[in-house]
Amino acid sequence: MANDKQIEASVLHNKKEMKKAVKEKLQTALPEMKSTLGEKKFDHRLKKAIKLLLHGIHTDDVLKKAKQKADANRAASTKKLSAKKAKAAKKAQKAKAAVPEMF
Repeated sequence: MANDKQIEASVLHNKKEMKKAVKEKLQTALPEMKSTLGEKKFDHRLKKAIKLLLHGIHTDDVLKKAKQKADANRAASTKKLSAKKAKAAKKAQKAKAAVPEMF
């Protein structure tokens, strides 16, 4: 029995699976509300409750993705900057070669 719980906990690691598991548990725990509110209102409120319950659980994933995006943007901007500098240097060399030396 304990092994089954450990397996379930390790399997439910991504957001979609966690949302599904919480939704099933809340639906079985609150059948009276479903009949009272109606299916559409109950589903809408259930969705909001799941969002609030799971908020912040996967923050490490969000931070990791944001850092990767920032690193990619930084790398792209340095690449663009170095390309601009190289282009400017070539342009300066061409201008120097075009102008004959006076002395």
